[in-house]
Amino acid sequence: MTDQNSQVFGEMYARAYDLCYRTTNYDAEVDWVVQLYKTHGVDRARPLPPLHHVFDMGYGTGSHAVSFMKKGWVVSGVERSAPMAAIARERVKSWRKTPSPLPPELLVGDFQDVVDGRVVLDGYGECDLAAMIFIVIGYQFTNEDLMTALTAARNSLRLGGVLYVDYWYGPTVVTSPPRAELHEYKVDETASWEKLYRLVSPRVDYDRNLVNLTYKLVGIKRDGGVEETIEHHGARYFFEPELRLAGSCAGLRLITTHPFMDSSRRATVGDWKVASVFSAV
Repeated sequence: MTDQNSQVFGEMYARAYDLCYRTTNYDAEVDWVVQLYKTHGVDRARPLPPLHHVFDMGYGTGSHAVSFMKKGWVVSGVERSAPMAAIARERVKSWRKTPSPLPPELLVGDFQDVVDGRVVLDGYGECDLAAMIFIVIGYQFTNEDLMTALTAARNSLRLGGVLYVDYWYGPTVVTSPPRAELHEYKVDETASWEKLYRLVSPRVDYDRNLVNLTYKLVGIKRDGGVEETIEHHGARYFFEPELRLAGSCAGLRLITTHPFMDSSRRATVGDWKVASVFSAV
């Protein structure tokens, strides 16, 4: 993983993350991902396997993992941010209240650790689905990073299994570059802040197909104090031909690319966030 991502999702951002995305419908997103799996990853000549196993790649604070468990899936995952992983592990402690028959296997590490064997998904066997949800693939800045992530996904999958990735769509980014945004988030009595603000400052690096993102978070504490942090992230945007080529080099065949949460049509210019589906070959 490249140095630019070495300090992302630190302690304050990890605590603020769920507040920043509290309106996200994680259940609906997982429903859609599972529907894509059923459409593209199921051999209709054979019955569905008795257990469905997902590799949640970059599981963050665990909200998608919980949604998978609510649908009866067995979850394995890897997350490189230790503060995010700690929140996720706390969140999934109630897994027995879900239809998932086995406890989640949430590991800390990056995709290189998975490929090199330093982090091993050894609990539940091959996966039916690998999922990089919420532009996780966009954090793979170099081609080496990209191939490592795709290799980690392919190594986890059974033959015919599905890889799902979503990302910022290159044709749209270059024609309608992102602008700076300031957000204020609602907080409840459980938060350590009375108010929370996030300033996002993007800068497009057209030579690297990368949007450099500076996040400044400012939390106004209930005692009047101020807590703030600045993190430098990035989001690599992709074009379908490069993902098709990269996937083929990793043993993955790109099947289709849709606008995010819309399976009715192919992605096109104007769609900001899109999703691609691969089959393990």
